[in-house]
Amino acid sequence: MFGVLLAPTIIAIIWFTIFGSSGIWYQVTENVMLEDDGSVGTDTALFTLLGQLPLASITAFVAVLVIIFFFITSADSGSLVVDVLAYGGRPETPRLTRVFWTVLIAVASIVLLTAGGEAADAALRVLQVASISAAAPLSIVLVLAMIAQIRVYHYEGATMPRYVRIRPQASKSALVSAARDVAGSDEEAAVKRTLRQILSAQSRSLAGSMGATSATFGGLSSSKAQDDAAAGRNGSDDMVFAVHDIPASATTVNRETGVIDWDREDAYHDPIEHEVFETPEYAESAAGQQYASEQLYEETVSSSIPIVSADGSAESDSDADADDSEEKRDS
Repeated sequence: MFGVLLAPTIIAIIWFTIFGSSGIWYQVTENVMLEDDGSVGTDTALFTLLGQLPLASITAFVAVLVIIFFFITSADSGSLVVDVLAYGGRPETPRLTRVFWTVLIAVASIVLLTAGGEAADAALRVLQVASISAAAPLSIVLVLAMIAQIRVYHYEGATMPRYVRIRPQASKSALVSAARDVAGSDEEAAVKRTLRQILSAQSRSLAGSMGATSATFGGLSSSKAQDDAAAGRNGSDDMVFAVHDIPASATTVNRETGVIDWDREDAYHDPIEHEVFETPEYAESAAGQQYASEQLYEETVSSSIPIVSADGSAESDSDADADDSEEKRDS
């Protein structure tokens, strides 16, 4: 982008600012930039300006080289485009045909200049007008190509697959918030006790629900008993999942099974997910409250609380039952 758009624009701004302002200044102060008839000589204006500056011979030689390079690169680009079109759009074409088109363009230019004689400018002007007139119908083709391109974009946007990852369990902060609501208090012990009960119930519920869901995803109808059990656990016949978008670049395909997987390192990440600030403002913010809830969750489940894995399987919750028994004995 910089080499194609920004660099030429910056160079053009610098060129016209320096040389254009210098030409105007020399014309206003010394009246040397116009021809005898009061017109601007488009062929000699640059060299007239360079003649007013130091090192005129060197700068004039450099200017001639720049003009030569301009014509060479323009002819090379033109021959490349014509060669690609002649071969039906193939980007790789034989070098011999490219040289042929370059020579043909050069010969055509020489013939036009020679045939025009003193009226060479008029002959070139006629050629320019003819080229513009011949290119007018092409504008219709370009408009149709733009319409086709827009339709392609709409089609790709509508049919492109959306890669997501699905987790049936709520987030840590949402579980802690639910535990606070059920406990009706912000006391840490009460919140942890309620969180243990919620996690134990979640483990049992998800184990059966995900089993029925897997059968459905596999194209098999689940049994009525499983459906009734899942509906009783979840309170309805519908299951709710949290869906997270995954960029296509983060997806991979297992070469042995053909199953789509994803790389966590290439997925979307919160740029400040690991930043923690010891300030009252951060503690009162949404990010600070989420961090505190996740910390409470980790403290609660680190030793004895069953954790539901991504596939819906749950670990044993015997430790949680033991903790509940101890709390009952203490009470």
